[in-house]
Amino acid sequence: MDDLLQEMIDPTPEPGDRPRRRRLIATIAIVGLAIVGITSLTTGALFTDREQTDDGFKTGTVDLTTGQLKFTTTAGNMLPGDTTYSAIDVKNAGSLNLRYAVEYSASNDPAAAGIDTGVEMSGTTGLPDDAGTGTEIGGDLTDVLHLSVYAVGSQSDCAAPAASDRIYPADTSAAPALTAGSGNPLVGNKSEGQDAKAGAIAADRVLGAGDAEVLCFVTTMDIDAGNKYQDSGAHLTLDFYAEQTANNS
Repeated sequence: MDDLLQEMIDPTPEPGDRPRRRRLIATIAIVGLAIVGITSLTTGALFTDREQTDDGFKTGTVDLTTGQLKFTTTAGNMLPGDTTYSAIDVKNAGSLNLRYAVEYSASNDPAAAGIDTGVEMSGTTGLPDDAGTGTEIGGDLTDVLHLSVYAVGSQSDCAAPAASDRIYPADTSAAPALTAGSGNPLVGNKSEGQDAKAGAIAADRVLGAGDAEVLCFVTTMDIDAGNKYQDSGAHLTLDFYAEQTANNS
């Protein structure tokens, strides 16, 4: 009975079926290998692409250039009531917009003014003072020199600047006498920093990249300067301080 059931469940194949089964198994194996090969071909040879871009950084420049301070009348030729003029080109030679301020230093300095210091600069000269008595020469010339600044359209306009073009002093008052020493504000206002201001103020001068303007510096000697100012001299130095305007409130 058991043998009969086993034969029904798993009958012994006919002798002719074995080769056919082998061929079927071989065919299945070949097809499987072909599928694996095709899959390898389609996944192992892909079209690809790559893109790359780059850039660099370059900072701008703050570069203020000026002309030479040179008054029309030399210090040795001034006399009471004289007015002298010096036009200076101020240019933004950098790539950034800027604002600038100007300070001045003044000193009683005959040698720096080109005066022969071998001439007796002190002691009684016999020149009469206002009281008609002898007095000394070589007084501090900064006491009787007054400075004002104008923003003019051209160098030639500095010969007779218009009152409306005056930027120092900003009001209509008379130009003040020079203050001896250094760091005296003239145009705008430089802060305690070396080259920077705490923020923009109305008096600062603003120049765009490549722009230029002409400043006219005018000095006047008091008409009532006495004899002690004969053969005296003074020295004036201008300091320009520039900074960027963008990102600098």
